[in-house]
Amino acid sequence: MAFIRNQEKKSLSLPGMIDVIFLLLIFSLVTLSTSESNVEAKKRGERADKFDLPKISEAETFEANNVLTTLLFQIEYVNPDDTTGQKRVLVLWPSAGDSVTLEQARLTALEDYNLAQQSGSTPRYAADVPDNYLSLSQRAFERTQACTLIRQSVKTYVEENFFTPSLSNRIEIRAVKETEFRLVNFIMVESGKYDKLIPRCVFRTLTEDM
Repeated sequence: MAFIRNQEKKSLSLPGMIDVIFLLLIFSLVTLSTSESNVEAKKRGERADKFDLPKISEAETFEANNVLTTLLFQIEYVNPDDTTGQKRVLVLWPSAGDSVTLEQARLTALEDYNLAQQSGSTPRYAADVPDNYLSLSQRAFERTQACTLIRQSVKTYVEENFFTPSLSNRIEIRAVKETEFRLVNFIMVESGKYDKLIPRCVFRTLTEDM
């Protein structure tokens, strides 16, 4: 039995053709307008129009002229000449009234640390990190003087400064290159407890000239 194949000829859709023609017309008008504008500018000796395309901006700088603007944890060596030795956490506090530079805040933390060492008291702005802190259990690690200082500093700073959620709220960390992740992670975890009030925790590497 032979089958008869019916073939229907497909015709172009009128609405579709109108849409295509309309788009081509707009493209032609825009191109013509831009070209004529550039030609006229060249005749007058002017530069042709330039279009501002998106660009990758430079890394965000959080301190202007090294002025401290938020709570900053700085992890550095106790002895700067010994890059395999013990580390120390400095808590650098911004000033509510006067502008405090990073170096001024660091000197304040070191002075407090030295006075505490002489008097046998607990320093408020600095703490040494135990050499064996990587081998400590999580519970023992969180009980170290450095972790206690970090925890109390974040809590106090949030209570005194961050009343409402804002993208500008942040905690900063600056650390030497060889800093182990466990210490940095603890600061981030403590900041994360206030995730609605502290949406950002910024980490930067501490270089020799900083």
